Amino acid sequence: MGLLDCDYEDPHPQTSSILRLASSEYSQLVADTLNRAILEHAKPPRYTPMERLLQQVTVARQYLTEEYGKDVFPPFSLKDCLKGE
Repeated sequence: MGLLDCDYEDPHPQTSSILRLASSEYSQLVADTLNRAILEHAKPPRYTPMERLLQQVTVARQYLTEEYGKDVFPPFSLKDCLKGE
């Protein structure tokens, strides 16, 4: 609201007290503060979707290994999975 109320015909705009509100540094500070507040309020999930997927794959493989035997499914390796093996 301060920017709406300022006197645009100020003879010394560079020394105006409202000038700092229009600066890019202040805008960045406001944006960072707002983003932090939004993220704190939103309460993001404890695990990322990739972490959740890896947990599910691990549990499924453990179950299948117990159900069908140890030699049927090799232990899960993220490295091998990313290589496509």
